[in-house]
Order: sequence, then structure tokens, then C-alpha cells
Amino acid sequence: MFRTTRNADAATETETPRRRRITSAHVLAGAALFVALGGTSYAAVSLPSNSVASKQVKNNSLTSSDIRDASLQAKDFKAGQLPAGAAGAKGDAGAKGDTGAKGDTGAKGDTGAKGDTGNAGSDAIPNVGLSSMANPLTSTGTTPTLMAPLTQNITIPDGAPRRVLATVQGESKCYSGGDWCTVRILVDGTELTPAQGDDFAVDSVGGDEYESVTVQRYSGVLAPGAHTVTVEHYGNNAATSHRFDDATLSVMQVQG
Repeated sequence: MFRTTRNADAATETETPRRRRITSAHVLAGAALFVALGGTSYAAVSLPSNSVASKQVKNNSLTSSDIRDASLQAKDFKAGQLPAGAAGAKGDAGAKGDTGAKGDTGAKGDTGAKGDTGNAGSDAIPNVGLSSMANPLTSTGTTPTLMAPLTQNITIPDGAPRRVLATVQGESKCYSGGDWCTVRILVDGTELTPAQGDDFAVDSVGGDEYESVTVQRYSGVLAPGAHTVTVEHYGNNAATSHRFDDATLSVMQVQG
């Protein structure tokens, strides 16, 4: 700073230096400059290790250049912040493990209760039943006489076609006039096959002999439902008598 003086004798002006005063503003400016130039270096040298914590760091003040490259880990980031990578290729199948040891055989369970016997199926060949006659029956003449004890009632089930096979066995004696005696089997009044008519002799007249005879016949295909099998005997002459005793009738169903 300069001060202007005026000489009385000469109309000239000269400037002389003015003494400079140090103010408080000067002091503050100098201190600020000192801190700016030397404060940072001082802090770096003076702070002890591990003394700077989160509260000493200003929020949102750190930038990428403040973080050492490749120093952060996935756990340092909040879940969902890091983008997920593409799914990796499927790995190779692992080696097959060793076969485990065979377990012990379990105890055998109890045998279940036997179930009820069901109805015979269409392919079954059941024995329908047996009839017997313990007392002798006698016929005289050519009219067939029913031997009522030798009767069987049967039922043909629905399904596969069925026939019946019937067998009569007993003690026979043919006597008096004529030549022979016969026995025939019927189902529902129709003689079974082969139909004997008047030309089949079960026993012949002559002597006092008793003979064991057997007659077996079969039916045609029978309709499902109930049927009756009967046995008759007679002679070929009006004077002929036939005695039949200790006889049985068995009837079986067979496939048609």
C-alpha cells in the first residue's frame, strides 16, 4: 500500500510506503493454508493402525478407487445384489455304488383262513350226486316201471353247454315168460343215448341166477336250469318179470 504526499513548493506528488497491519483474517487464512498443505500428511503418519471405523467414514464418500481391486467377496454384498450367472452344464453321472448286503429273510407269515367254497365254474365237471336203492323192486310186463329211489334232480348253470352222464349199477334177475329184461335212463322223460327201445337186454330169462349189471347213458346238450334224471325197468313179454336190487344211480355233468 502506498500513501500520496503533496510537496508545497512543487506541484508534484510522491507516494511513500504505508505500514502493513496483520489482522485476524490474515491469521485464519494462514492456518487454513497450513492445514490444507500439511494436515493430510500429518494424519496419515499420526493415526494408529485399525483406528478408523465406520463412524469415521462419511456416508457415500468411498468410491471404486478407494477399494482395492479383487478384495471384496460375495458375502460382502446384500443377498440379491449380485446378478446370478447362467446355469452350468450338467455334470457327469457318478460311478455306480456297490451293491448293498442282502438282508435277512423275514419270518414266514401265518397261513390265512381257508375261504368258502365257491360255485362250480362253467368249465367244472361236478359230480351231481348219487342215489341208491336198498330194497328190491319188481316189474311185470312190457310197461316201463319207475324205480323212484333212483332219481336225481340236477341244475345246469349258465355258461358253457352241458350234458349229463348217468350210470346205473345193481343186482338183476329176469324170470318167467319171455326172453329178456331191460333197464333204461331218462332225463325229463326222454331216454338218454343210446336209446335202447325194445332191443337191449340187461338180463335174460332162464335159471335162478342173480347178476350184477351196469347201464351207462348220456344226454344231449341241456338248457340251463333244473332237470330230473329217472330210471325205469321192464320185460319184453307180458309174462316177463324183472327184479332189481341193491342199485345205485350216479349223474355227472360234462361239457357239451
